[in-house]
Amino acid sequence: MRPLVMPHAAQRDENAVQILSAWIAEKGFHCTMNVGMWSAQGTDEPWAWGAFLAEVVRHLGMLFTRIRAFRARRRFVESPKQSVPNWTRRRPRSAVTFALGRTNHGTAAV
Repeated sequence: MRPLVMPHAAQRDENAVQILSAWIAEKGFHCTMNVGMWSAQGTDEPWAWGAFLAEVVRHLGMLFTRIRAFRARRRFVESPKQSVPNWTRRRPRSAVTFALGRTNHGTAAV
């Protein structure tokens, strides 16, 4: 088993809390959850878990978008004889664009 690395921010923050650990083991999904943490702070527990899981999914989406863009750029650079791919051409103003930034809460805004 290869353990995951604790994020640097969690290492620096003395108030960091581990919320979820998950494994695929014995042909199934297994996890431990810090249930009750949010309700102890007066926050609606189901709502907080929903927001947390939505943030996890958002981070996965950003990660896979960056991986695909990196691979596409690498293929283009390694094979200069190919025609110019669609993603390098100018797009009309109606095209969807994504802006990544930092909010004062430290989460990326998409």
